[in-house]
Amino acid sequence: MTVTGFAIFIGGLGSALLTSGLLLPTPYVVLCIVFALGGLSVIVAIGIKREKRLNHQTCNPATINADKQNFISARVFGLVIAMALGDFLYLRGQEAWTNYWLLTDGQQGIATVTSELWSGHNAVEYNYIVNRADYTGKSGRNWQDPKYGNVQIGGKSVVFFSASHPWLSQLNKPRTLIEGLPVVIIVLVLEAFAIITIVNPRSGWAFNFNNERKTSSKTER
Repeated sequence: MTVTGFAIFIGGLGSALLTSGLLLPTPYVVLCIVFALGGLSVIVAIGIKREKRLNHQTCNPATINADKQNFISARVFGLVIAMALGDFLYLRGQEAWTNYWLLTDGQQGIATVTSELWSGHNAVEYNYIVNRADYTGKSGRNWQDPKYGNVQIGGKSVVFFSASHPWLSQLNKPRTLIEGLPVVIIVLVLEAFAIITIVNPRSGWAFNFNNERKTSSKTER
């Protein structure tokens, strides 16, 4: 059942990211999110039930308190990892959304670089005009064309924007919907492990930060 819940969660969350990037009707995206939450609920329910059963079997109060302290530490660490990976997935989802529209109805214009961003990755902020309306964007410099690869503040660069969603833009023309798809899949799996760690540190799918889970498993046998 835990494996089933894990599979449902990964499948639903991955589908939600992809469908939001493809701009399918909102009900489809909501359905994928509900599907993912359903899988997570299965994992949570099994984790809570198993933890109660193990605590009931353990009669030593000192052991129970030690387990609680270890599990709190594991859950906090899992939460930190989940938040960091979740931010990465959120940004990849935004990128997929932008890439989809640039690949669908992208047009080319000229942007003026206004500032460099502290986020790194050669990122800059820029302004551009579409149909007499001003727009602001953030993107890495155009590494595809040496002419714009080192454009400085106040300089001009080619910009690619969506005709139907002109506020979506990049200084580089996207090649695919999701850049680095294998990395995104790996992060999705790690995100699921982090969530399982938060829900049930005893789970065989949880990150093992110490030897307590191994000890607990041997005790159960």
